[in-house]
Amino acid sequence: MSKIPDSRPLQLLSIPGTHDSLARYGGEQFQCQTMQLHDQLEAGIRALDMRCRHVANSFLIYHAFVYQHISFDQVLQICRTFLKSNPTEMIIMRIKKEWLAEGNTRDFEATFRQQYLNKFPELFWIPSKLSDVNNLTLGQVRGKIVIFQDFDSRRRLDENGNTTSIIYGPHWTDTIIQDDFTLLTIWSLYSKWLKVKSHLYATNASLNANSTHQQDVRPFYVNFLSGSIGAKPYFVASGHTKWGSDAPRQYFGLVNSHSPYHYDDFPRDKCMLGGRYCLVYFDGTNMLTYHRLTTEPFRFVGIIYSDFPGCGLIRTIVDINDNIV
Repeated sequence: MSKIPDSRPLQLLSIPGTHDSLARYGGEQFQCQTMQLHDQLEAGIRALDMRCRHVANSFLIYHAFVYQHISFDQVLQICRTFLKSNPTEMIIMRIKKEWLAEGNTRDFEATFRQQYLNKFPELFWIPSKLSDVNNLTLGQVRGKIVIFQDFDSRRRLDENGNTTSIIYGPHWTDTIIQDDFTLLTIWSLYSKWLKVKSHLYATNASLNANSTHQQDVRPFYVNFLSGSIGAKPYFVASGHTKWGSDAPRQYFGLVNSHSPYHYDDFPRDKCMLGGRYCLVYFDGTNMLTYHRLTTEPFRFVGIIYSDFPGCGLIRTIVDINDNIV
């Protein structure tokens, strides 16, 4: 981020992120990442998705009911160390309640404020009023964590005398988001990709080439490549038949290229009858997104959260920031 001007609005950054950033345990149905947090940050990930279970007045990182063997305190220590070594960078961190609270004497917000915000006051960028969020620039938050607030907070009077919630950063519900994560079966993968693709184009189209720095209130655009339930996260990301980057792609047989169900963006092989019938393979959202971003002139893609992102996808998202001048 050192090459991006301080004046760039945070909402106009293209940022690679990880969905369920620390979900490394629980088996194929629950694991979403292989890289540890430090390695993600070193690789260029700048948007984190922290799922915090509230236990005994502290936060533990969970994916659903599966403990991920790390506390929120450890997360913040890793982020602090990284930002001290890389002061031109910043981290956007979604903080969300996960699973059932247990053994607490205070609510989620109170624990965040007393246990973490007070312990790491220099680490977080905290707005004093809503307009600070709307006019946020990269220069204001270098070396800091910006909270994507996905939890309830207390009410207070704002600067105009109106009752409003205390804000700790941009609110998750104010984003323009694609997060259709429910795939009923592996056959739902293509429809998931179409939603990802549509949101990529909508995000890029939101950028007004004549006024990239003048809009007072600009939303964050968020696109999730991830999905699960009837399909495992690694399959959604890769289209592979089994776990592992070297595994073959799953294929689903011959497709009539002239039918309404031709799956245009999926790879093909062994075409016959002049290309009318082809053997079509599944492809994951990570590779489909990488291919789309490297073959078309995108200028802005917002925040892209993914499972198991590779260096090519991360680097490509980062480099798109060079296309806004």
